[in-house]
Amino acid sequence: MNRYSVLIPLIFAAAPAAAQQADWTYTATIYAWLPDISTRLDTFNFGSLQSDIAASDVLSALDMAFFGAFTAQNGRMGFAADLVYSDLSETKPKPGPLFSDGTLSTQLTALSAYGLYRVTADPQVDVDLGVGLRYINLEATAELTPGILGGRTESAGGDWVDPLVAARISVKLNDQWRLKGFADWGGAGSGDESWQVYAGATYAINDRWSTDFGYRYLDISNDLKGRDISTNLSGPLVGFTYSF
Repeated sequence: MNRYSVLIPLIFAAAPAAAQQADWTYTATIYAWLPDISTRLDTFNFGSLQSDIAASDVLSALDMAFFGAFTAQNGRMGFAADLVYSDLSETKPKPGPLFSDGTLSTQLTALSAYGLYRVTADPQVDVDLGVGLRYINLEATAELTPGILGGRTESAGGDWVDPLVAARISVKLNDQWRLKGFADWGGAGSGDESWQVYAGATYAINDRWSTDFGYRYLDISNDLKGRDISTNLSGPLVGFTYSF
């Protein structure tokens, strides 16, 4: 486990402690994301393997997924966290008689946490800047089923933590509609990098509930023990948020 990963629980622990000292507002969001997913894995035995799953095929390739977010705000001080978990596999025919087909399975966990500071005083436009950490666990397994040759399997992956810089904007159009945007970038050297952008809108159903519509792109790559591994997810999402 990367030594920086111990900081993420501390960030989460800091928010409830601060809530005891002042008035905070919170939101909890659960959302569905159906992105195009592209994964590339360099292997020692099979060369470079690529899996491209279109959004229309994600459900058939999906073994399990969960997406959720949490925010806290007190005046200019804010906190945000986001969790992405996906477990997918895609099987394709292999050309030639050596193997019958190939399967690339990918499991991704990305937990991001941010401390944010509001740099604007305009009630119609909120702009926040901040720093954070992203814990990533990315595992990929390539499996070739027997043809003339016997079946073979190779796996690569690991976990690491990226420090992040982030920016968030929210523009109030009226009492029900807001435009929202978010971006972050991180990396700790040694070949790893992760970044994302989000743009969307929020519609307030009532004082407690709202629904979110948007488009998100998340890109993650690393060099793990001499093998490049990368994945990116891009597509529309819809979510429901509860404010308290």
